[in-house]
Amino acid sequence: MVAALATGCTILLTWPFVLRLSTFYKDAGDYPLNGWILWYNQLALTTGRVFHHQAYFNSTQFYSLPYSLAYSEHLFIPSLLFDPLYWLTHHLILSVNLFGLITFSLTFLSSYYTLNYFMKNSLSSILGAMVFTFNPLVFSHFPDHLQLMNRYFIPPLFLLAYLFFKEPRWKSGLLFFLFFTLNALSVIYFQLMCVLLLPLFFLPFLAVHLANRNWKYFIHLFQHSLIGLLFLPLLLYFNLPYLEFSTREQAIRDLDYNRILSARGIDWVSPPADSLVYQRFSKSLYDWKVSGEHLDVDHTLFLNMTPFVLFLLGIVWWISWMKKRKPGDWNVETALFFFSNIGILLGALVFSFGPYFLGWNNDYGTFRLPFYSLYKLTSLLDGFRAPTRFQFIFYIPFSIFVACGAQQLLKNSKVRASLLFSCLFLFVLLENIHPRNYQETASMFESVKAKQTDFHFLKDKFTLHLPSYAGYLLTIHDVRTPSDFTKVAFLKESTYLTWQTLTEERTLNGYSGYVPDDLATFLGSLNEHLDERAINELSLLGINYVVIHKKLFTESPFLKPFRASKTLLDLGRVFEDDETLILDLGKYSTELRRCSLGTDFSIDNPHLYAVDGEPNYCDFVLKNHGDCYLPSQFQHRYLPLQLELGNQVYAAYLKLPLLIKPHQQMDARVFLRPLKVEFAPIDFPAYRLKVRLP
Repeated sequence: MVAALATGCTILLTWPFVLRLSTFYKDAGDYPLNGWILWYNQLALTTGRVFHHQAYFNSTQFYSLPYSLAYSEHLFIPSLLFDPLYWLTHHLILSVNLFGLITFSLTFLSSYYTLNYFMKNSLSSILGAMVFTFNPLVFSHFPDHLQLMNRYFIPPLFLLAYLFFKEPRWKSGLLFFLFFTLNALSVIYFQLMCVLLLPLFFLPFLAVHLANRNWKYFIHLFQHSLIGLLFLPLLLYFNLPYLEFSTREQAIRDLDYNRILSARGIDWVSPPADSLVYQRFSKSLYDWKVSGEHLDVDHTLFLNMTPFVLFLLGIVWWISWMKKRKPGDWNVETALFFFSNIGILLGALVFSFGPYFLGWNNDYGTFRLPFYSLYKLTSLLDGFRAPTRFQFIFYIPFSIFVACGAQQLLKNSKVRASLLFSCLFLFVLLENIHPRNYQETASMFESVKAKQTDFHFLKDKFTLHLPSYAGYLLTIHDVRTPSDFTKVAFLKESTYLTWQTLTEERTLNGYSGYVPDDLATFLGSLNEHLDERAINELSLLGINYVVIHKKLFTESPFLKPFRASKTLLDLGRVFEDDETLILDLGKYSTELRRCSLGTDFSIDNPHLYAVDGEPNYCDFVLKNHGDCYLPSQFQHRYLPLQLELGNQVYAAYLKLPLLIKPHQQMDARVFLRPLKVEFAPIDFPAYRLKVRLP
């Protein structure tokens, strides 16, 4: 019955999504990125690629760049749900959309059974599960951010945390660490959030036993926690590439970036713009909000009125219950349950405001919050993008108190319980209706699928697609364009990921939360003109084919027309129709010499800079003296260097660009530790500094 209810609510609240399962898809943005990640994981599983660490994380987008899967979510565990759907249907769009619906049903089921463990009341647990599964935050991110719909491991994780810390045992310990691992390998965001917030959940348990000097508890807790070591290899397998990537690539989001996507007070009363019930209220807030961010999905934190009222009733009941207890009449387990959930509630609330408190509706603030300190002291938040997403964890204790409030209301009301429940259920449903048509279709998918056999020769080959929107953005200052196009231009790069799911090629293009500047610069140089030298450079990088999308060049007034000589195109042409031209680079002669680091390169003007009196990074000029090229591929992108300052030797990595050209000199920087400062570093004494190439 609960499963049927979960499915029915999912269909109703996403309607008419279920009618568009085989057609709804997007050409651009995060939805096709998530579809590609799910598809890539099934490919990695069927080919055995997932069992080869570097091969798996050096994915089939951003070819030749290392750890490219770590540029965003890996979605490994969710892909295990997706794989059977894809293998059964052999249809990417249908499988991705079915998977999206299943995430809602699984989340409803897991939250219901978690709540019912505590409530022992089906009706109140259903209302709590409704609030956790369907809420404004979720619908502001659905369907684009499909990765964030994988919330089904979070409720049982906190239930098992409660059971394990209440009484440490092997069984509860095994289940706790199992679900911690399942959640960690589902969504990186949720892994980081739980790592930060679970200590707040544990704190009341530890405080009580420490106050009672119950040392036996701590011994048992330590002993039974050792079972977590069983899952450590799996966690390291999927997490170490993220650490290596962010460290060597210095892909660190600064605090100002976090500030943009941090909560303000007004965000907590801002419903989604398409809410059926609150649409007019939402529009009325538009002019009030700073920077016009009314439609930004990461600034929609409204809780809906019915759940909020039930939440307040739940809190009031708990406080009233505790006030009535006499000192010797306390139920310790019940009190621990309450304070643990309050810890998570307040922790998630505070973290949602990011590094600085922005007040009710400000763009800037100076009052530092815990997010700021953790960012400075640890590497956990280096790649964190949107602090407002801590509200996903906030909904755990919130839904628990909603269920508590509903239970007390149903039990004490003079209205018949079934009638009152029906009214509350209906109110929660209505507040979560967001009319959408889901009419979008992926023109790239349909176009390639119709000609799939024509592109069989691209399988397992290395390709470049033009135009490159990533490259276009770096040259956008040369073109006068509307601001809305500049915001969405790069999103279109994901259309090539959809192409790839049908051809199984490996592309230099890619779309993710991170794109290296050197790749974008290189691609931008090819957008408007392709000549023999450029083709030779692509061949040097290992590219087999160039796919030119003539239709994409002509359909946008913002892209300059593609130019290349007819002779050049005729020589390499292996396929052409009205929309697409494909060049085989194997048909061109390549006479480019590869550089030798030891003989062709030198390092000039090294300067070492210090932060807090300690060496932090080194700047220098890297010069190529030869008529040669130096390509970087995969892990060779990070060149190990030695910095000698007197008797002290420092090890560092130089991030090489995709391709160093003849006689090119470039400003280079190597880091000894992450640079996360708000003031200018000082020049370290550099007169004895030497930087040695390997």
